Amino acid sequence: MLFKSEIRPNKNYLHNQKQEFSGFINGQSVHPAARQTLFGRFKGGENGCGWIAVYNALLLCGEFLHPKDIILYLEKRGGSILFGALGTFPPALPRFFKAVGIPAFGKLTPRAFLTRKNPPLDELCKSCAALIICYAHKKGAHFVAAAYKNGVFLVYNNYGSDSSPREYKSLENGFFGRDKRLVSYCLVSPKSG
Repeated sequence: MLFKSEIRPNKNYLHNQKQEFSGFINGQSVHPAARQTLFGRFKGGENGCGWIAVYNALLLCGEFLHPKDIILYLEKRGGSILFGALGTFPPALPRFFKAVGIPAFGKLTPRAFLTRKNPPLDELCKSCAALIICYAHKKGAHFVAAAYKNGVFLVYNNYGSDSSPREYKSLENGFFGRDKRLVSYCLVSPKSG
């Protein structure tokens, strides 16, 4: 991995390497390892949705990378906002994927945020291995990873207490309700064709 040789481990890295992960993370507040993992000055149960979305997107691409490495990159390369107090900086996500050799494209969506007119999220999700969505809601903001499989959209870590991905017939008309406003999205490993 290109960036690992360039970044020195920090206190969080040493703590996070003790956490054991396998499979997708759903329910960051109840997942035993995710809720204890440190990002900035906070635990994953509080502000881990950004790195969790990256971790889940990597799994959707058929890759495993321990969260300690994802977090180290985000902390050292401008991916945390106010030492993690406000979570993950959306433009850092495509940079991360490019650093690990996975094509990605990210976009901030101020017009969608203001007008509630979202881009065609269903088609975007179908065009890639994973779609990371950052949205604002009345209590703050949240990142999720989504994928289109077997005719449904799967959304990973949708709620802090989930134990499995949630299924939707549409991201545009099912996942996004009146309480959510799109902040950004990141297409991970776009499909050619």
